[in-house]
Amino acid sequence: MFFYEAKGISDDAFLEKGVTLDSSKINSSAFIRGYLNKEKERIKWVLHLPDNKNISDKDYTFIQLCEIVEESKR
Repeated sequence: MFFYEAKGISDDAFLEKGVTLDSSKINSSAFIRGYLNKEKERIKWVLHLPDNKNISDKDYTFIQLCEIVEESKR
């Protein structure tokens, strides 16, 4: 599961029961957050954009996301 433009939100908002978006605010610049529950382990990904981002930075981030998805299928 991946969340786009997830900056400022803790993992708990997506993974823990009873946690709201308001109660899970954090100081984070994550652009995309990803989670995968695999048997007894939880894998997390956090992808950031540079401070002075441009369109090619977003494209590169989505390429990274596609590579993560492909790798996680193995």
